[in-house]
Amino acid sequence: MKASVAMLHQKTHQSSVNRSGAHQKSAPKTQVVVVGASVSGCAAAMLFARQGIPVTVIEKRHPKDFYKPICTHYIQPCSLNAWRELDLYEPLLEAGAVKNTIGIWTKWGWIPKADLGDVHAMNMRRVTLDPLLRAKMINTPGVTYLDGARCSAVQFDSSGAVVGVTVESGTLGSFELPCTLLVGADGRESAVAELAGVPTEESPNQRFSCFTFFRNIPNESRSTSRMWMLEPYIAYQFPNDDGTTLIALMPTKDRIADFKADRAACFRQIVKALPDAPDIDGAEQIADYLMNTKNSMLLRRKLPRGLALVGDAFMTTDPLHGFGISWGIISASELVRRAAPGLLAGHRPDREVAAYHQARYAEVKGHFKIMADMALAKPMPVMQQMLFSAATRDPEMSAIVQRFLAGTSGTSELLSLRTLLRAFTTTVRHSLRRPPLMASESSNA
Repeated sequence: MKASVAMLHQKTHQSSVNRSGAHQKSAPKTQVVVVGASVSGCAAAMLFARQGIPVTVIEKRHPKDFYKPICTHYIQPCSLNAWRELDLYEPLLEAGAVKNTIGIWTKWGWIPKADLGDVHAMNMRRVTLDPLLRAKMINTPGVTYLDGARCSAVQFDSSGAVVGVTVESGTLGSFELPCTLLVGADGRESAVAELAGVPTEESPNQRFSCFTFFRNIPNESRSTSRMWMLEPYIAYQFPNDDGTTLIALMPTKDRIADFKADRAACFRQIVKALPDAPDIDGAEQIADYLMNTKNSMLLRRKLPRGLALVGDAFMTTDPLHGFGISWGIISASELVRRAAPGLLAGHRPDREVAAYHQARYAEVKGHFKIMADMALAKPMPVMQQMLFSAATRDPEMSAIVQRFLAGTSGTSELLSLRTLLRAFTTTVRHSLRRPPLMASESSNA
């Protein structure tokens, strides 16, 4: 039985709370429907509502403190301004987020951690991050939150534009919810995108991930994350909130059967063989080994009018690079910045939403292409070898590579003629440098 929108507002007004904590008597008319209450969905809902645009958030999961368990939860420096825009930068730190930069091991040695100052990364487990973000979203005036509900159909007008959704709720039954803009924030398997007939471009990933958490790793730096580029395996060490540390491995998929047979043995064997390995035998393991083998890269660009995608619903990256959370919140911020003026003016922001998708992809396509190439787990291309080897030997090259990996610069700097020339000259200078004579060689000279 379908409920009317008026009945919906009457039954869900308690989800809309004003700044003093008092419940509003009725929910405002919805202009935006957001499907999905993870990072990008919560961010988009808060930012629209703060502009005075009524938002209804539909989330299939319940209770409100759910979190994403399969995630390496690295918050890149490129997203710090977006967290500040949400007034969440300081609350994250107060909740235990660990400020850090990252050192990267390569076969040429370590690329030292960047001296980025205020431009730093943060590490925080999703079990801490997700409920904190969602609670702030739920308590934002202008947001109506429907948990335990799902979008079962997308509604179109005669021109093919999205004009609303059909919602199935365990408490409210089935009802239609019109909207001016539908935002899909429901992850890589986006039901909204599928219901709207959006095609998906998929790039294969030849690695999988396996990770777990430890506490009290001996002699660990709590301000430095570490990455090992083992070619083709990848490993990470991330200090996190509450004194915990994530150790993650990304082996090639030919090892999936081995890991499924004995995760502990395979995991520990690889970690102990790492250069300057963390002492996991001297630490307390506090979680099971989690595996993720479904990690192909996805991209959705051909959307009907009236639909916007943010986060992994728009672009799912290789988790190896740690951009999922950061690009999710940035995409939400950029969508709202472009779409809000039109919504406030009372018209459909179709052109603005199309411009958002185009600009967002143009902004990150260089990163995305390099990610897709690296996901094939093939030998590192010669140009990349030159850049990485130079970064271990030259402070300026290290800073350039670190800025790219942090998302604060793009391929325009990394692959510029100036950068490539510096990498080339650094590599040649190093190759021409004679090693010092051994004592026996010196005596025979």
